[in-house]
Order: sequence, then structure tokens, then C-alpha cells
Amino acid sequence: MASKLYNYGCVIYKLLLPYYICIFGYNKRESVNARLLELGRLNVKHLIMLRKVKFYRNLLHSCNTVLSDVFFMFLLNNFSNNCVLQTIFMSKSDATRSVWCAFENYVVL
Repeated sequence: MASKLYNYGCVIYKLLLPYYICIFGYNKRESVNARLLELGRLNVKHLIMLRKVKFYRNLLHSCNTVLSDVFFMFLLNNFSNNCVLQTIFMSKSDATRSVWCAFENYVVL
């Protein structure tokens, strides 16, 4: 039953998408990103950015000295040209908020 509803939904989506895009003046990618923002979800690019923030923060607070040293060398070499690395010294909520703001700016522009 669920698979039939899913197939039916996909068919309707494919049929109505061109009209939706035409009526509201969106292209495919803009409408998806705008809908994701309205639903409180991130696109793949910004999901990866959020995961990088969490990964770098874990490396920063790692008890393993080898990992910490390698990460600090990476940090020193790439800090100025990597916006994700610039968020690791923020609080966790501020770093997450900066990723969300970057997605909002991406959708608006």
C-alpha cells in the first residue's frame, strides 16, 4: 500500500513540477533549497559543512596527542582560507548557527 502511494506521489510530482516552477518562477534547484529552508533542513553541501564543524571540534578536544598535533598543523596552514575552520573556536551553538546563516544566504542569493 505504501509503495503504491509513493509511486502515485512521484508521478504527480513529475507531472506538476513544471507547472509549479512556471507559476512561481523557480528553477528546480531554487525551489528545492527554498523548501528545505522552510522545512528547517539543510541541503547536502551545508550538511557536509555542519559535519565538518563537528568533526573539527572533536579533533580539537581529542585526548589523542598525535591527532591533536596533526590537526593543529592543518589548522595553522588552512585557517585563513577555510570558513569551517574559523568556526571551531566558537561555541557549538554559534558554529551551528553560522552554518545555518550560510545556508540562508545561499538560498536568498
